[in-house]
Amino acid sequence: MVLPEYAPLVCVNCKKRKKRCDKMLPSCSYCIRKGLDCRYVSQLPREPSPSYTVPLGKSADLECIHPITRSSFLLMDSVSSERPSDVITLGPLMDPTAIDTTLYLQARRIIQMTNQFVDDISVRYFQGIHRHLPVVSRKRFHDYLIYVGGPPPASFSALLLSICLVTYHPEILPRSLQHISRESLYLTIKLLFTQVQATFPPSVHLIQAGVLLALYEYARGKPDDAFLSITSCARMGYAAGLHHERPTVFHTFKEDEEAANTWSYIIILERLFSCDISARGQPFATDSFNHAPQILPEHNEYGDKLSHFLAAPVSIEMRGLGYSVRAAWLLDQVLTATKSSYLDIQLGQLDELDTSLRAFLEHLLPQCQGVWGVFCGGIGIAIRALFMLHWHILGQLTQPGSVKWEERKRRSNDTLDTVTNMVIDIAGSHVNMSPHLIDLLPPSCVYITRAALKHIHDNAALKYEKWLWETDKQLEILLDQFGHRWGFDTSSMKLAV
Repeated sequence: MVLPEYAPLVCVNCKKRKKRCDKMLPSCSYCIRKGLDCRYVSQLPREPSPSYTVPLGKSADLECIHPITRSSFLLMDSVSSERPSDVITLGPLMDPTAIDTTLYLQARRIIQMTNQFVDDISVRYFQGIHRHLPVVSRKRFHDYLIYVGGPPPASFSALLLSICLVTYHPEILPRSLQHISRESLYLTIKLLFTQVQATFPPSVHLIQAGVLLALYEYARGKPDDAFLSITSCARMGYAAGLHHERPTVFHTFKEDEEAANTWSYIIILERLFSCDISARGQPFATDSFNHAPQILPEHNEYGDKLSHFLAAPVSIEMRGLGYSVRAAWLLDQVLTATKSSYLDIQLGQLDELDTSLRAFLEHLLPQCQGVWGVFCGGIGIAIRALFMLHWHILGQLTQPGSVKWEERKRRSNDTLDTVTNMVIDIAGSHVNMSPHLIDLLPPSCVYITRAALKHIHDNAALKYEKWLWETDKQLEILLDQFGHRWGFDTSSMKLAV
């Protein structure tokens, strides 16, 4: 018995009538019944695809195109002023009104304007930022890139542009090439993201694009903007169902896990960004984790100890996520305790959290040897929580009090000295690191470095210690490296105390 052969795609006739095709070769059942010439897409003669070009200054010709496509073209007109050209060539485009196709070609064009290729930014992202922010699945990302059934959805193009933004580092590119400014690139990608957000329902890729935009704003010393962006991501996450204990609205297990990890980082980053916003005490858009997450075991034996956000396949990045979750939960407890109306109760809770945070760091720091970037997120969050906790205690105990209160103030200052030494050690091990490796450090390192410098400069007992003179320079050098990487003046940063 000879088994029937099937075509990989539907035939032209069934595609036109938008009906199911059984794809049988050499002719499908429908075409046989109707006596039609059955042809499949792969059998059609290939014709060169026309290029769709937009002459600069002739935007009126675009009035017949979908608004998001039209505004996308007009946006490229404005961006191209930094890169003079007669026309903006968008490449093969059979139908200019196809939004997915248009935005994908726009994304590739913008990436080209940064003198990079998609492969460049994907490699740089997964070898750098992904190590401490593993929200994007490598497999799903590359599956979308090589998918040949058509252009990827607009949400993926938005994610691709956000990855381009957070990996854009003009200083490591050849100096002979003309570079688009960081600010122009940011505004371009932010506007395109807003257009996609307003036009399409929320999806995992679109939310991930928003998370990376928020991270970029935080890294650039704009925590207020970052907090607003991550709050918007939280609203999209609720609409997409990411907040469920085990999302079931997606198609595959891999996508479920990616959605759960993305939601976990929205919770983490919302709390981290709130530490440095100008209007403190704003309510969170997300609920905290339901319980205290367990510290990950040494040998990745997950068992039933861990909640859903750690259920993804075992990897070093997932261990880093587990520690970041634990640190964010402790930070959330600190933020809650500082709002207590009763000082004695508040101080008791903060003392317990101080013990937990120090135990957490004692457990985690030894595991960082030889592992770049993965555990830095959890360490940065825990150190930021300790600075906030003890600054709050010292702020509450400003008036002379009992011997017990004076002892508590002394303990807080001693803890701040210890945490500052931790930051100095971190700076010493990363000072003068290669520009290609700076992305392995999360942006929270900028804030804890500024916090350490603030403690040194505000503490009269430390200010004149000779051993601190050299370490003070190391902290300044690390800040300069971050400022050079993200393109802003770190000395202008203001820490919320």
